[in-house]
Amino acid sequence: MKCVDGEIRVSQSVKCGYITAQEGDGINLSFPTSKSRRGRVINQKSSTVDCACNICVFHEGIIRRFTTRELERLQTLPDGYTQGFPKGIAQKAIGNGWTVDVIAHILSYIPNKKA
Repeated sequence: MKCVDGEIRVSQSVKCGYITAQEGDGINLSFPTSKSRRGRVINQKSSTVDCACNICVFHEGIIRRFTTRELERLQTLPDGYTQGFPKGIAQKAIGNGWTVDVIAHILSYIPNKKA
């Protein structure tokens, strides 16, 4: 990742070798020196939350990691759900979890059979 002529360029497997990040884009920094990975810049969305939590956002001219509260919200958990845990452990737990609302939606299609 580098800044060239005011643009944030993230190496990616595309013809020009990089994708330019715009305000509000999600950026995955899991493999910062990779030249072959795709999906490292996600337009106006967050990257997949994983246990490494190497996802960031380009906001107000800087690339920053999501806060624990923002990660909780991305996973549709209540604010403060992981309060009391050290930051690293809380973020790893959030990344290892499933998105609550998505799972509830999927399970809503299972018929409720009563005996």
